[in-house]
This record gives sequence, structure tokens and C-alpha cells, in this order.
Amino acid sequence: MMIQALGAGFGAEEFKIENLRYHRIVIMTDADVDGSHIRTLLLTFFYRKMPELIQRGHIFIAQPPLYRIKRKNREEYIDNDEQMTRILLEMAVDEVRLADAAGKVLAEGKALGEILQLVSEVESHADRVRRKGIDFREYLLHRDPKTGSLPQYRVTIASADGEETRYARTEVELRTLREEAERRSGAQLEIFQNGEAAQDRKPGIRWVEIYNAAALARTLALLEKKGFTLDHLLDDAATPPFQLLDGDDRGVPVSSLQHLLNQVRELGRKGLNIQRYKGLGEMNPEQLWETTLNPANRKMLQVVLNDAARADELFTILMGDAVEPRRKFIEDNALNVRNLDI
Repeated sequence: MMIQALGAGFGAEEFKIENLRYHRIVIMTDADVDGSHIRTLLLTFFYRKMPELIQRGHIFIAQPPLYRIKRKNREEYIDNDEQMTRILLEMAVDEVRLADAAGKVLAEGKALGEILQLVSEVESHADRVRRKGIDFREYLLHRDPKTGSLPQYRVTIASADGEETRYARTEVELRTLREEAERRSGAQLEIFQNGEAAQDRKPGIRWVEIYNAAALARTLALLEKKGFTLDHLLDDAATPPFQLLDGDDRGVPVSSLQHLLNQVRELGRKGLNIQRYKGLGEMNPEQLWETTLNPANRKMLQVVLNDAARADELFTILMGDAVEPRRKFIEDNALNVRNLDI
């Protein structure tokens, strides 16, 4: 039916772009795993059977919101978790001030909002690092005290004597680690990228690349310019170094900047009705029109050839006959799962 509706035919011999009935073909699926699967199937179909639709820019993906928030007469649709955090902070930041343990005000209003936004960015970076299987606190210990740079690679060197974990900031350092390990072992070591074949524990070098290392380092540097250290960021001190003051100067102890972020975020939730959309079917017709279909408000992503090629590659890996690529994909990406439907 879809082929008939488009009207352009099917396959290399029958397809005729001049017979296409619609200028925009929009893929609109739920935000859960099933929706992602269906979207991948459709992109793979267009890429394999009607590639000219993608080449000419006719394929789009609708972007429905993830949340709807409502407080009194204010109603707003939120696209992602990062935007949700920004909104919650905006709602609460004018009601509180950050002070030290003695009660001296350190930041309020816009200045406090900037601090909280930086801590929120660190939180997002920390989540990405942890999904690589790396302990975030331990990773920060390898920050260069002079330059503030962070390692781009975590390296595991496996030999007959056991395993050791090292960090490298550049490809040059990575190569140096390999050369040093080979000199110690007296043999050439095989390289396994991003943890490949780690379960076999064969002698060699395995590394995980931390793609957001530079962005995280810049965010930490900005926090330092505002007078905060790594200890302030994560450590839950026995004696809280900060307190959160309300409008009546009543203070709540704050043990770290992460604790501060959590406290202010919870304040922003007070009196707020939050609805999370898992599927399009959870919206009523008016909400679906307002957020996803109305040309004045909707957000759509235009599919380019690289997007479809990646979808085709994933489809081949996950649904093809070859077992080994599928096993490796699951092993490499298991820690990246955020929402799992069981």
C-alpha cells in the first residue's frame, strides 16, 4: 500500500521519480524500542529500493516531544532530558541562593543559573563516560593539573603477566604505550579497538575512546574560573561546604555541586505536572497536531544518504544471517542502553 500511495514505482527498473505524488515523506514512529526498529526498517527499505527519494531530499523523520509540562496556565512541550533540566532550573533558580557554610552568599540569579548549567553539562558528560564502563571519579583523577586536559583513551594492556589499565591523551601516547608494552613482552601485541574481543583476554592492547574528553575538560575549566574545584563537584564532604538559602534565609546543607543541582532541580518540579510520552498513541489528537503535525510548530529531520546507509548497516548487523557481527554489536553497545523495554 505504501508503494501504491507514493506512486513512483518500486525497484531500479520500475521506479520513476517524476510520478512521485508527495514532496515530503515523513516517518513518524513511537519513541520506544519498537518505534526505533520500525524507523530503521523503513529507512533501510528506502535506501535499498528507492534511494533517489533520499538523494533528492524527500524523506523526513518527525520529532515528537518527550515531555509535556504544565504549571498553572503555563504549558510547554520538551524535546529531551537536557532541555527538561534547563526548564526546571529556570523555574527554581530565582527562589534560592548559593551560600558557603558560614552563610556568605556566593551566587544567585543569573550567576547561579550559569553554575548550575555547567554542573548539568558535567552530569551529561559523566553519564557518557560511565556508559563506556569507566568509573567517572577515577577518570577525573587522571586530569592534567597544569593544562586541565583529560585522557582520550582508556587502555588495557593484557600480557602473560596479567592486565594493567593506563590512560592516554593522544594517539601518540597510545602508540607509545603499545611500544613500551611490546618491549616488555618481547613480542608484537595485537590491537583491539574499543574493547573488541575483550572477553577472550588474548595478549594485546585494548582501548576505549572517550569522545567527549575535550568538551568535558572545557566545562571543568569554566567551573574552576567560577571558583569551584573537582572536590566541590562530586565529593560528599563530611562537613557540607555549601548551603542553599531560600527567600527567608533558611539554609539547607549542600555537600557537593551535584547535590546542589539535584536540590534545585527538585525545587523546579514542585507544583509542576510532568507527562512523559513513550508513544504517539499517548497523545490526544489535539496534542499530536500541535506538537508533531502542525507546520507552524513541528520539528522534522531531513534524512541524508549517510543516515540511511547507517540504518542499512545496522539492519544487516542485527537482522542478517551472520551471528558474529551481531554478537559484537551487542557487546560493544550494551552499556549504552538508556531505556530498555522488557
